[in-house]
Amino acid sequence: MPILTISAVNKKRIHKVIELSDQVIEERSKQISTSELNNFLEEILRDRPLPMKRGKQLKIQYITQVKNDPPVFKFFMNNPQDMPPNYRRYIENKIRDKYQFTGVPITMVFRQK
Repeated sequence: MPILTISAVNKKRIHKVIELSDQVIEERSKQISTSELNNFLEEILRDRPLPMKRGKQLKIQYITQVKNDPPVFKFFMNNPQDMPPNYRRYIENKIRDKYQFTGVPITMVFRQK
């Protein structure tokens, strides 16, 4: 969440609140195509492969954005219950690095393929 300091007494940066809220509203309604997300997913998995759990390699088949305002991303994979929390945070951070989503909560849903 962006932090903005203002002063109502001195009337400093009060107009920035409206600009920032407009930016957050724009970020909430951002829609990313499935093909672009899947290309991005390939880059993520190439840089840092998924871990193995119980002797099996975790695999994400594809990702899609099922909703915007706020954005919800659905991942289809072989064993979603075994996805480690640190890798979930890694994916969320990479999504924020690439697509911004400033001040917007991102929901990620992992489903069995």
